[in-house]
Amino acid sequence: MVSSAKYESVAHEGRYRDLVESLPHTMFEMDTRGRFTFANNNALVLFGYTRDNLPSELDLSHVIEHSDLSRARRDFRGLLAGRKTTSAEYKARKKNGSTLPIIVFPSAVFRGERCVGVRGIAIDLTHQIRLRNAARSIILQTATAQEKERRRIARDLHDDTAQELAALSLQIDATTRGEEKLSPATIERLHSLKTKTDSILEGIARICMELRSYALEQFGFVPALELLTAELKDETGINAHIRITGTERRLSYEADLVLFRIAQEALANIRRHSQATKAVLAIRFKKDVVRITVSDNGKGFQVPEILMDLPDLGKLGLINMQERANLLGGTFKVRSELGSGATVVVEIQA
Repeated sequence: MVSSAKYESVAHEGRYRDLVESLPHTMFEMDTRGRFTFANNNALVLFGYTRDNLPSELDLSHVIEHSDLSRARRDFRGLLAGRKTTSAEYKARKKNGSTLPIIVFPSAVFRGERCVGVRGIAIDLTHQIRLRNAARSIILQTATAQEKERRRIARDLHDDTAQELAALSLQIDATTRGEEKLSPATIERLHSLKTKTDSILEGIARICMELRSYALEQFGFVPALELLTAELKDETGINAHIRITGTERRLSYEADLVLFRIAQEALANIRRHSQATKAVLAIRFKKDVVRITVSDNGKGFQVPEILMDLPDLGKLGLINMQERANLLGGTFKVRSELGSGATVVVEIQA
């Protein structure tokens, strides 16, 4: 006769197995030697096995591609040793030899104080990677189209508006030096008009430079950011500098462009609104991640609880930065308080 305790244990295990089989996920369990002790039907379908043709000792070497096998075994040993692993991506191999990208969410299994194996969920990333690649292509096309439009606007401003203003400035200058006698008040007024015209010309020249990413195109990502901070310091007197940590590396074109535009927008906000005396542009290169932090010691502002409320506060520049970060699936954060400056943090996978 089966004891009530053993019956309850069997019933509990049966309910667990039924639950695992009903979930739309690939689930597995392994012993401490790395051999699979359980795989649900979704796992068998994904890897092309049936229960009748499973190897007698199915282990990692059957389902992980050789190029990732040593890393998978190292991660497995780390789990048994108590190291926490949130997730890991591998190239997996099916029974027929074809490969697929997967992400695994594992955890160690304990009986009392003793680790008896590992269980987890594996998800096929094939569809997600296709979507990611398609989104990346769209981002690149969008960024390219935006840059073309920026160049066109910059060219029109330079060739039309700036040239006409330059001609107007020369005409005013010629009038003040002409043979026709003008009253001192008129001459003073003309000098004032010339000064304003020249100031507008300088503003247009700066806008043209901002619209065109000359430095990024010619020198690259980090030198372009160094130039942005140097220009801010030279033109405003703000003590702006750049700080780089980690190992600098080449980024994709779209990552370069998006991060450059975000930094440019952040420094422009400091120039226009912050009343700051100091600003720091920090770039941190980590494995597969780049983080940009732009901070100042200016007057600050009250950050709304919902960032989408920023336009109501006239903070369109911050919304532009957030949207650019979203283009690459990145994160955007802004911290500020009245009288305590502001900090913008953007992080993307790159």
